[in-house]
Amino acid sequence: MGNGRRAPLADQGPSSAGQQDEKLKIFKADLSSPESFNAAMEGCRRVLHVSAPMDFQDNEPEAVLTQRSVDGALGILKSCLRSKTVKRVVHTSSISAMCFKKENVEMMDESYWTDVDYVRPELNSYVSSYAISKTETEKAVYFVTIIPLIVVGPFICPKMHGSTRSALAPIFGKKDYYKLLIYVATVHIDDLARAMIFLREKGDLIVPQTHFVAEIEGEKLPGLSSKKLWNLGSSLTMGRREPRAGR
Repeated sequence: MGNGRRAPLADQGPSSAGQQDEKLKIFKADLSSPESFNAAMEGCRRVLHVSAPMDFQDNEPEAVLTQRSVDGALGILKSCLRSKTVKRVVHTSSISAMCFKKENVEMMDESYWTDVDYVRPELNSYVSSYAISKTETEKAVYFVTIIPLIVVGPFICPKMHGSTRSALAPIFGKKDYYKLLIYVATVHIDDLARAMIFLREKGDLIVPQTHFVAEIEGEKLPGLSSKKLWNLGSSLTMGRREPRAGR
């Protein structure tokens, strides 16, 4: 965790042979089988829930994806209760749970939620399904929550994940992602990890600081405040601006 502490990790993807650190213990788990998280929770005091289902092939209905996300999060909470040692859970939501609204606003804070009826016709179905599942899951398990933007930086998973794919869409010519980039900005993975560790100790609801790469002609983008993060005493190291808005 960057501070010498040991930490278990519930992994949903292929294992990385030879890359397991002695301070990191990896468990296999699946959101479709929440009880598979039981072993990972044993002896833990803090849990950072970061996994979420996303169907890039667009094979599953939105309702199925959303229910899996909600049931998985609730199942993880049950595993935490069963452990009798977990004292705090930090749930990782997404900027997609708050930024998609029909109304134009200058600044968004923790009171804003994505309008699921607005999202469905506006975005590709696999993106809207993700946004809706994040929104409904956060409402179902409303507790300590962190809302990342598009996460950029190094990654160790075997395939390029959705955030990096979205951020690099102009380079790869993935036009389906262009509309998404109008709505959201970026946060570095190191800052996100530090914010998670900070929340694990402090507890509150925030959005990491945003960095917009350019002004987009014809679109007025809302600000995003990280006021709660700054007021709690945390800071970001990968570049700093004035505090913006947060959940």
